[in-house]
Amino acid sequence: MKIKDVKPKGDIKESGYYQVVGNEAFAEILRKVQSTTISNGIELEKIIYSNVKFKKFNKINFDEFIDIVKNATTDLYFKSISIGKEKFTINSIIFSGKNKMILDSAYYSIEDNTLYLGEIKNGMGLDTKKSEKEIDSLSELRKLCKNYLKLNIEIFIVLFICTDLSHASIKTDRKDFLKYTGKEYCEKIGISYDEIKKIRSEEGQENLENIVTEMYKIPEIKNIINKIKKEN
Repeated sequence: MKIKDVKPKGDIKESGYYQVVGNEAFAEILRKVQSTTISNGIELEKIIYSNVKFKKFNKINFDEFIDIVKNATTDLYFKSISIGKEKFTINSIIFSGKNKMILDSAYYSIEDNTLYLGEIKNGMGLDTKKSEKEIDSLSELRKLCKNYLKLNIEIFIVLFICTDLSHASIKTDRKDFLKYTGKEYCEKIGISYDEIKKIRSEEGQENLENIVTEMYKIPEIKNIINKIKKEN
C-alpha cells in the first residue's frame, strides 16, 4: 500500500498522534503510516487476486459461490465471499459472528476435489483474543458448505510474512485447520511469492522516500535535523 494514497479522516488535533508529538504536520504523517499499515492486509489480498491464474471470482454471495463450485470444471479462486447470518440459522449452525461473514479467500482444486476456505493475514500471527474466534468462524463455514457440497473441505490461515510456522502466534488449541506461510500459500495457488515481495518492496521504498520528504518540509523537523548535523 502506498502511503500517498491514504486519506485519513478527522481533525488531526483530536488524534492520539497529535497528543504524542504536538505538531499537526508530523502527527498527520504518523496517522498515515498507521492507516497504511492497517490497509496493507487488504492490499495484499488484492495483489494475490490479481496474480492468480485460476478462473476467479470477486465479491459474490454464498448462493453464487456454491453454484460455481458445484459446476466447476477447472481450478477456481474466490475473494470476498459474503455469507449472511440467516444461512447458518436455517441450517441449524450456531454462528459466532454478528450479521454476516466475509471470507477473505477460497480456492477449489479440481485435482483433489477439495475446497479450501481461509483467511489471509499479513503478519506473523493472530491477535490473542481473536485466534479462537477466527478458527471457529471458519469451522462454522465449513459445516455450512458441507450441507451443500459433496467434496473435501479444508480450512486454513495464511500468515504471509511468516517464514517459519514454528515462530507463528496463533493462540488456539484447535488442530483441525491448515497453516501456511506466504510462500507456501503462493505455491498452492500457483503464483510467484517473489513477485509479490518485489511489489511490496518497491512500495516500501516509495513510502520511505515519501515519509522523509514530507517530514523534511516541516520547519520544526528541519531545524532538529540541522541541529543534529551541527552537533555531529
